[in-house]
Amino acid sequence: IDEVHLVNGSTGAHVATLMRRLRELAGRDDLQWAASSATIASPEEHASRLFDVDPRTVEIIRPEDDELVLDGIQNHVFVRPSGRISTMGLLVNMTSLVLHSMRDDLAEKPSTDYQIENSPKTIGFADNLDVLGRWNNDLMENERTENRSRDDGYLRPHPLHEAPVSTGQHNWTRQQRELPYASRFVNPLDRRISCEGGVLPTDEGGGAALLRVLENQRGEDLCGKCRQGTRVSLGPADEQLMHELGKLIHRHEHDQGDPFKPFFVNNQVFREEQEEIGNMDLCPYLRSGSCIWFSKSDPGATSMIPGTNNNPRYEYSSVATTSIYSSKSERTGEEDGLSAMVFKDTLENVYQLPGRNRKVPIDMVLASPSLEVGIDLPYLTESVMVNAIRNIASYRQKAGRVGRETNLDTLNATLVTDSPVDLHYYRQPRKLVSEGRLEPVPLKERNRSIVLCGLYQSVWDWLALNSSLPEVIPTDWEVPFTISKFRRKLETCLEDMEENSNRIASHLSAVCGGMYLPNSSEILEAIAQVKDEIGAFLRPALGTKVFARPLSGDYTVADVLSRMLSSNDTAETPNTIRRAVSMFISGRDNDWNNLQTSRRDLASLEGRNRIDSTAIAELDRLFSCNVPDLASLNRIKEKLEANLEALQSGGPSHRKMERFLDNFNRMYDNLDELVTDEISIGDYVLTG
Repeated sequence: IDEVHLVNGSTGAHVATLMRRLRELAGRDDLQWAASSATIASPEEHASRLFDVDPRTVEIIRPEDDELVLDGIQNHVFVRPSGRISTMGLLVNMTSLVLHSMRDDLAEKPSTDYQIENSPKTIGFADNLDVLGRWNNDLMENERTENRSRDDGYLRPHPLHEAPVSTGQHNWTRQQRELPYASRFVNPLDRRISCEGGVLPTDEGGGAALLRVLENQRGEDLCGKCRQGTRVSLGPADEQLMHELGKLIHRHEHDQGDPFKPFFVNNQVFREEQEEIGNMDLCPYLRSGSCIWFSKSDPGATSMIPGTNNNPRYEYSSVATTSIYSSKSERTGEEDGLSAMVFKDTLENVYQLPGRNRKVPIDMVLASPSLEVGIDLPYLTESVMVNAIRNIASYRQKAGRVGRETNLDTLNATLVTDSPVDLHYYRQPRKLVSEGRLEPVPLKERNRSIVLCGLYQSVWDWLALNSSLPEVIPTDWEVPFTISKFRRKLETCLEDMEENSNRIASHLSAVCGGMYLPNSSEILEAIAQVKDEIGAFLRPALGTKVFARPLSGDYTVADVLSRMLSSNDTAETPNTIRRAVSMFISGRDNDWNNLQTSRRDLASLEGRNRIDSTAIAELDRLFSCNVPDLASLNRIKEKLEANLEALQSGGPSHRKMERFLDNFNRMYDNLDELVTDEISIGDYVLTG
């Protein structure tokens, strides 16, 4: 079993029961069990409980210390919201910044499956599809890959022309000229010096949005010199100049006549005069953390959206493209390799271009836990996570998807929520990242309900291995149109169960690890239930279904099913009972359905403990099976009538119970009449 730490809780208990069933069916004691996990505490204890073996016999295979080598670097960053922005807003902005700052140039995108395989990739993890959907939608808005074609107050379809100019026939609107969020932090000093003007909103007084600053430095490529290591001093800056420098330029190109509401960098650097500013360590944007220093992207460069050659659409070249991948994602598998399948999606999903099904590469996939374990995607260099810290093992599995190649410098960025688990590890990240501590894996392998399910299944196991239980319903006949092979095989199963009752009971006791003895009521009830279910197929069906070419003899339900599957002859309900059966169990307005409806009126009596709970439980079991049984109904009837006598005569509870019993007795009398005429409602239901 790979990723054995995921075999836990109630689901893990079913797996443990399955392992015991396999062991007993194999009939040997020298089976070799193997399991693997990179994140598990007390592996010998977990394996011993899962495989029902002595923990002293479990051999742990792990690398020795001298076999381990330092191979690359993983950086773990934990971000907690400040409260000044929504959690989703922070997640989206953080994602954009990770993508743009960790890539040399997002404009350089892979074009072939081989290039996708060997290019840096980013993955995002969230624990539910709602978060993934909102994350992806808001990130598309942040990166300007959405196609806002509806005039809902913010109209921004993908541009039809290449140059992001504000005037002329082929201009871009001011919404289309808005840069992706992270690009606003690329070359911020040069772009602020080069821009002036813009009209403030009237509610802010109108006038110029951007004043002219450092105009002697226009065209000096201060940001380029910064990256080359050439330090340039611009001298002192007074408070007004710093205030103006704190305005980010969020459009390209910037038009002096545009309505323009500046975004301010909220940092102390821009609120007070500075003795000296410039580039490198003197740069106020670098000092305030509002410069993506490493990016080589040109924020104003544009290119055609891939795959739109016949009907061109354009975008800024340096945008991050994203898509959602979950267990419900539909991927064709036509791509060459897993990376290409996960990191490609249609133009319709990536750019919101309706009807365009051509697939294009994406920079980041937002994934549900379906990609958390067991999948190796090459050159995953970053992850962004939210609601990811269910426990230490879960976090390490997600972080372990990143940086699996040699000598990589990778990043895991986690948005910390206000959940107790998140806050605990936010304050003590070493426990999550570097210390060897892991929580034990919970396993409920002795849960009574699950063990009882396993006992029931084990009876069928024994029959499949040791008797004539058919895998599918046979359609051939032992005696033509009289006794089907299906019927004969089921009769043989019942005979074998009678002859080998002790063997079956011992088999079941071994499956549950001795939790129940062979003569216990739990084991005997599991065997009896299987006998009853086989017996239901061997009940007489002579009066239930008839054929144009009739069956001979006292045929059973099993014979009817075989006949229906082996010929084109359709089974019909006899005319003599069709109306009676229909009134009882067919259609919506029948006796059985009406009784179920009136059953709801007894809820208030249950809440006040004024009704026999055993009678109601047995009645609800019949409703769940949808097969009324006269003997069971008779027991229920006796209990409810005694219950009625115990209630205060004329009181509201008495009247409510009386009305229910009127419906019950009407249904009971109709069923009793059918049974008296040897018409089995159960057989009618089985044969459809």
